[in-house]
Amino acid sequence: MNKAWIAIHLEQFDLNSMCLALNTKKSSYFSRAAINQEVRQLNRHPHYKRVEGAFYSLKKCKQMGLNGYLYRQNKTVFSRRRISHIMSSLSLIAKIRKKFKKVSLATINNP
Repeated sequence: MNKAWIAIHLEQFDLNSMCLALNTKKSSYFSRAAINQEVRQLNRHPHYKRVEGAFYSLKKCKQMGLNGYLYRQNKTVFSRRRISHIMSSLSLIAKIRKKFKKVSLATINNP
């Protein structure tokens, strides 16, 4: 109830004073999904497009190389956790290359 009242009267009063008067933490106000969902989506939108574009330009192979690629292209810095979060929310899965295994005649003859 307090968080909804704060959301309605945010233009009239200061957020700090309302939280202090209602004995509510600011973090609980900002954690409310209905208020922050649109703002979060607007902030994430350009990052999602950058990561997705870099993912497909690197041919879906390098998840760890995305950070360096994005820095060289746009001068933007992302952590590996941020990149993995964006990739998981976009359902992007990096291809895992198999390790090169040297094949000799001994391994072919004795499986």
